[in-house]
Amino acid sequence: MKKQSGQSIIKLFLREAALVAKDHSLLLTLLIAPLLYAFFYGSIYINKEEQNVKLAVVDDDHSRLSRLLQQNIDNSPIVELIHFPNLEEAKEQMYRGNCQGYFYIPKGTESNLLTLKQSNVVLAVNAARFLPSSDILMNVQQICLTIGAGVRLQYFQKAKA
Repeated sequence: MKKQSGQSIIKLFLREAALVAKDHSLLLTLLIAPLLYAFFYGSIYINKEEQNVKLAVVDDDHSRLSRLLQQNIDNSPIVELIHFPNLEEAKEQMYRGNCQGYFYIPKGTESNLLTLKQSNVVLAVNAARFLPSSDILMNVQQICLTIGAGVRLQYFQKAKA
């Protein structure tokens, strides 16, 4: 009984394979399209390197730390900072597509960090273009974490002395 069941499954598989081979639309959809899709999808990421992606920056803190943040971000080959006097203007430029996002440093950022209080900066990116947004996010996050760790290290060194 099991041998007969196995043979019928094989016959069924061969019959279906023959039907797929005869129908060109099924052949394209089931076999060729996934291969082409995988190739073209992968080709998007071959030249992923973004450079000089415009990022609006608003600095309401005007401190040594905020200037250090901006300097490090601007020194990155990925990001080109454009300074704006207020957050609304920076948001408007992002919405118009003149920059890929905005970076906001609120007032009191340095003083909060120096007293080991939580301090937040805002990075908003336009996700319509995934690759530049991803690169900006990774780059700015790495710089902020590095500078934050440096500030904590200085605090603990002063506390020991």
